[in-house]
Amino acid sequence: MNPVRSTRPRRRRAKAAVVVALATALGAGTLASSAGAAPFPSSRPKNMHGLKNPFVSPDLLARDASGKLWRIGSVRDASGKNFTGVGAPVPEGGGWHAYDRIEMVGDFDPDGYPDAVARDRDGVLWRYAAKNSSYTGAFWTRTRIGGGWNTYTMFTGGSDVRYDLHVDLVAVDKRGDLYLYEGSGGNSGRTYLPRRKIGHGWGIYDRITAVGDVGGGVAGDLVARDRAGVLWLYLGKADGTFAARTRIGGGWNAYSDVIGIGDVDGDRRNDLYAYGPDGTGYLYRGNGEWKAPFGGRVPNTTLKDSGIKADLVF
Repeated sequence: MNPVRSTRPRRRRAKAAVVVALATALGAGTLASSAGAAPFPSSRPKNMHGLKNPFVSPDLLARDASGKLWRIGSVRDASGKNFTGVGAPVPEGGGWHAYDRIEMVGDFDPDGYPDAVARDRDGVLWRYAAKNSSYTGAFWTRTRIGGGWNTYTMFTGGSDVRYDLHVDLVAVDKRGDLYLYEGSGGNSGRTYLPRRKIGHGWGIYDRITAVGDVGGGVAGDLVARDRAGVLWLYLGKADGTFAARTRIGGGWNAYSDVIGIGDVDGDRRNDLYAYGPDGTGYLYRGNGEWKAPFGGRVPNTTLKDSGIKADLVF
């Protein structure tokens, strides 16, 4: 796949093929739904960061300089279109400075609660399964996924790229090749299936972020920031690959990171959260338009108001 082209993808045929295949496998009656309704959920839960209440408002996880992790809970604000912190940040334990990258990667189990993966400095990837609201703390004890992950410069997860109702992970190696790790859904005794190369030329980017379905299709999408600060959208084709990129806009190098935060406002469209080095944050609400999938930025003070001096937020 060449990441430089920018044309409108042909998605209708891929979507129809997937629905027909699933109807054949499950039986015609299984797919019955009201007119216009999607027969299956899109690629992410309504709120990818809602650790204790997945379908209401997001949690931010922030690591401070000492390696301590904090969970910042939130509720929707008075407008219903943004989120704001609620209560004091909750400490989730120390030692998180052992990792050089941590990502929320969707509901792997699935049990309705989003999980995380973390890569240590030896290149080992670990999974942190989320606890539900009946238990204290955000995550259960970590489990080892595998080694050799230091071959990758970037990775992100949570979008259902293959459209099999399992959340997937994509990673860019040092050569700039893009790999897909399909989620197993916990059915094979492993977190992800063996990798598959799905693209090249991705070394031009310094950040990739899984955002779920933001373009109106059935599969999960991806945004990528190039080294000039331009953000690009890659629409999932429901076969484990992406369509040619579409330019979203410039100036995104002002942010330390961008996070696919899920559906913050309950409009069934996934949103994007961006934060800066001084704790400033902005929410970009999804609008369902593949050519321009996010509206203008809206200030969000949840991270800054927490008082945590974070070196990593996810």
